[in-house]
Amino acid sequence: MVPVINWVLDCDGVLLNSNAVKTEAFRAVASSYGPQVAEDVVEHHLSHGGSSRYEKLARLFDEVLCRPAMDGEMDRLLSEFAAACRLGLTSVEIDPSFELLAGTVMANHGTLRILSGGDEGEIRTALAAKGVEHYFAEVLGSPRPKPEHLAGLVARLGVANLVYLGDSRLDMEMCLDLGVSAVFVAHWSEFENWRSFLSDHPEILKVDDLGDLLRLSPGRHRDGCHALWSWFGSAS
Repeated sequence: MVPVINWVLDCDGVLLNSNAVKTEAFRAVASSYGPQVAEDVVEHHLSHGGSSRYEKLARLFDEVLCRPAMDGEMDRLLSEFAAACRLGLTSVEIDPSFELLAGTVMANHGTLRILSGGDEGEIRTALAAKGVEHYFAEVLGSPRPKPEHLAGLVARLGVANLVYLGDSRLDMEMCLDLGVSAVFVAHWSEFENWRSFLSDHPEILKVDDLGDLLRLSPGRHRDGCHALWSWFGSAS
């Protein structure tokens, strides 16, 4: 009997070309504290891809401004960040091979989920705008941290038939920590050192985009990985 494969996708940088939207949103909300603070916030954001805005903006006060947020200050920043994201997400592109991937997964009785560091409500709105929300059994996002969400999926679904597609160091590290099969999707990633990281972890499959994943032929090996076509329900 072919096992049901539970596919879990990051949103920003994997499904949607939206990493730059989040980067510029951080720059915008931090700019009121000066250009050096804004640059620090952006650099930290880029080096901690996958972490939520709540963690990154808390760090702004704890480690950069070194003072507590004033009454209403954090809420204001979160509101400004959300507004910038909503505006930017209206125009980003979706991976053109997603619906073909979704059809292939569902034809083999698999499931699809989103697990993102982005705000859950914003993700749902973006998916609805693209007309693809119906493909996903669940949409999981912040404020709950990504690793906690993934650990919860492992507890509910088991690790053996779980596959995660991500584009950040955090994505790959949490998969390694939990024993989840990982695919690194490179096309829109802002993780600068991914080549060096993946060279140390040959168990992670690297693909350029979702179409590249679909182009893997049955039983084919790539970059030292074991055959992965069984994820689609075919014999390896």
